[in-house]
Amino acid sequence: MVKYNFDPLQPIIALYVGIKGNKRNKGNMVIRSKMALDTGATYLMVSWEMAEVLGYEPELSKERIDMTTASGVEKVPLITLKSVSVLGKRARNVKAIVHDLPPRSYVDGLLGLSFLKNFKVCLDFRKGILEIEGARLNGPTGKVRLCNNINVSFSGIEGESIGGGLDLYGICSSTGSACSEASLEPSHVLTAMGLRPEISNGSLRLSLSRFNTEAEIDYVIKVL
Repeated sequence: MVKYNFDPLQPIIALYVGIKGNKRNKGNMVIRSKMALDTGATYLMVSWEMAEVLGYEPELSKERIDMTTASGVEKVPLITLKSVSVLGKRARNVKAIVHDLPPRSYVDGLLGLSFLKNFKVCLDFRKGILEIEGARLNGPTGKVRLCNNINVSFSGIEGESIGGGLDLYGICSSTGSACSEASLEPSHVLTAMGLRPEISNGSLRLSLSRFNTEAEIDYVIKVL
């Protein structure tokens, strides 16, 4: 979990956002942009200039949505950003609308729900603290959950990458369901539960046997 202190007396919560360019055109380019956190915005919003510089070609987008502005309802392009990073937390394939804010907005765009929904986000306006957690437990909790397994999704990283790293430390894991552990496809169980592909692809499954020790559990937690 990452914590960010903001001034609750200010009119907006401004964050610096890293946006990666289109792989086809400018995949290695990353632009750092100042955006306002907006939990009321369905999508992240970037300016036309930024989208074009990053190689997304918004004018060619076949997806258009209605956006209500001060001058009325406009049809704006909807694009998919390859990677968006905020406070060290990254999400892939983030939907964003392309529209320019007024010149005196003092920010370059809006950080909306299409990014935020990938994380557990907590806002404490009294203390001026924003917390973003990049992992989620999949499945039920409490007494209805089996006691010997855990399935967790991590944002911004593939489960295969995590599993490969754990393997270097002698830890066995899986990214698929128990009945198809050799598959590189997202767990069909997580898909059936309604998880989006980008969340399922970041999942990791760990199981215990009766031979595992508490020390081994602590070791896995430390490595992760």
